[in-house]
Amino acid sequence: MNIKRLADKIGLDYENTIENFCGDVSALGAKLSSFTSTVTLDDLKAAMEARDYSAVRAAAKAIRKGAEKVGLSELAKLAQYVEDAKDEKIHSAVTSLIAKYEEIAGHLDEKND
Repeated sequence: MNIKRLADKIGLDYENTIENFCGDVSALGAKLSSFTSTVTLDDLKAAMEARDYSAVRAAAKAIRKGAEKVGLSELAKLAQYVEDAKDEKIHSAVTSLIAKYEEIAGHLDEKND
C-alpha cells in the first residue's frame, strides 16, 4: 500500500499522521488496512433505522475516534457533524458520513503497490 499516494484520495493528513506514528509507515499501513473491519457503519446504520439519535451520536463518536487515530481528518469532521447535529438535521449528516466512509473504504480496498 502506497500511503503517500493514497493520502489525498482518502483525506489523510500524511505528514501529521506519519509523525503521530513516529515514522512507522508499516504500522500506519496496517491500521489503514484494518480500518474498515475495526471501525464499521453497522451500529450507525442500525441506530438510524431505529431512529435512536442518541445511539447514532454514540456510533458517530466511535467512528470519529477511529478516524482520528489514523489521520482521516475529513471523516472525523463529518462524524463530529453527526455528533453535533440537531435531531431534524441528523439524517443528512449521517448520509454525508456514510458516503465519505464508503468512498474511503473503496480506496482502502484498492490494491496500492
